Amino acid sequence: MTQYNPLVTDHDPAERSSWLSIAVFVVIAYAFAWLVCLPLWLGGGLRSPWMALCGAVMMFTPTLGAVVAAKVVERQPKVLLNLGIWPIASWRRLLTSILIAFTVVIGVLLLALVTSAIAGTYAFDLRTFHGAQEAFGAKLAVVGSTAKALPSIGVLVAIELAALPLNSVISSGLALGEEIGWRGFLYPRLRARLGDPLAVVVLGIIWGVWHAPLLLLGYNYPSLAPAWRLVWMSVFCIILTAVLAWVRQRSRSVWLAAIGHGTVNAGLALTAVMLGASPELRTASATLMGWAGWPVGLLLAVVLLWRHALRPWRPAPSNAPAEASS
Repeated sequence: MTQYNPLVTDHDPAERSSWLSIAVFVVIAYAFAWLVCLPLWLGGGLRSPWMALCGAVMMFTPTLGAVVAAKVVERQPKVLLNLGIWPIASWRRLLTSILIAFTVVIGVLLLALVTSAIAGTYAFDLRTFHGAQEAFGAKLAVVGSTAKALPSIGVLVAIELAALPLNSVISSGLALGEEIGWRGFLYPRLRARLGDPLAVVVLGIIWGVWHAPLLLLGYNYPSLAPAWRLVWMSVFCIILTAVLAWVRQRSRSVWLAAIGHGTVNAGLALTAVMLGASPELRTASATLMGWAGWPVGLLLAVVLLWRHALRPWRPAPSNAPAEASS
């Protein structure tokens, strides 16, 4: 006799949602993102003392849009379950997915640096760690300290690399604010209507343009013209959407997407650690954020879509007949 599993239904809530709920979500996420960043536009820009706070609060505007759209428009009875906030995979699968998400993201980031080095837009320095010395020097200058009491640069780099998993977890806390909206709410609904390939592209563009309040101030791509910043960010977000949607669908939990997102943020921050004295690092042309690093991410996205890896995981039903009593 087949056992009933309340987590696997014949009609996914995403399939019953409407374009109206999607539109409400997007409007709320966009409108509140601009509202939160208004203090930056009124004075100071990215140098405003409010920058860190505005950026952090902005990351939770997709959560606001998702909750309102799911609860008010769609009238979902189980919002936490519907948005993937409550893990519904087995703990073994969840932990395995966390390891896979972390490993895959770090691998893609490192390979993107390799292709950037081949293209001549990034230079490795694993001997003197010129970039790390400059980065640590800048941090010391901010607090008005000196490097006399610090260990060697090699030790500092080793500590920084060892702390990457912890930094990823810390960064995931803020990334969760975005992921509840993008991968928890929007992706399953776009997937139900457009299919995986088009859903990845559409969500990537929506997510990329959502960054406009900061991008137009010069965030991430200061060397590009304002309109091109939106294009570059959209391509970057399309790549990330494929990877993060994969781990989200694999576990049916948005926490995996948040960990992957947090790992991207923490991993990109380590780019300067291995950077040489030249060429000058420009995100528009180097790392996974730039054109020289895109081939790695795009290839992975194509492979995931080709293998239909973005289908939601469903536990296998238990069809084993009951054993006869002796």
